[in-house]
Amino acid sequence: MLINISNHPSSRWGKEQKEEASKQFGGVVDIPFPNIDPHATDMTAFEPELSYYDEEGECTIFVNPKVDVIHLMGEMSFFSYFSNKLMKRGYKICVSTTERQAVVVDGIKKSIFKFIQFRFLENPFKDLQESSQVLKKELDELKNKLRGLL
Repeated sequence: MLINISNHPSSRWGKEQKEEASKQFGGVVDIPFPNIDPHATDMTAFEPELSYYDEEGECTIFVNPKVDVIHLMGEMSFFSYFSNKLMKRGYKICVSTTERQAVVVDGIKKSIFKFIQFRFLENPFKDLQESSQVLKKELDELKNKLRGLL
C-alpha cells in the first residue's frame, strides 16, 4: 500500500500516476500533510502536528513497514525531519518525480507537471538497523547462556 502524505490527494493525480501507484503498491491511502507554521524556528514546532505517533513514539497509522511505502511530499524541513523519523523505524519512503513544462497562455506563464516515476529514498539508517538487530540477537543469546549458568 502507498501511504500518500502530501497536499496532493491521489484523487487529483493524473491517470499515469494513479496507474503506477496501483501497479507498484496495490493502492493508495491519503493522509493530509500537516499544516507547518512558517514562523516555527525549530523542529519541536512539528511535534503537535504529528498525531501519527503514540506515547511510545510508534507510528499509529502505518500498518506494516515491510509492506507499506510512504509517499512524502511537502515543506522541506518537515520532509527531512519526518522522513528521517520514519526511516529510523524501517519505513520505505518515496517521492514523485515530474517533468515541468512551461506553457504561455494569453501572456501568462503556467507550469504543467508531468508525472515520471516514484523514486525511493535510500535509508541512511539501514546499516544501523541491521547492526542493532545483530547486537540484540547476540545479547539475547548471552542472556540465555547466563540463565543456564544460574
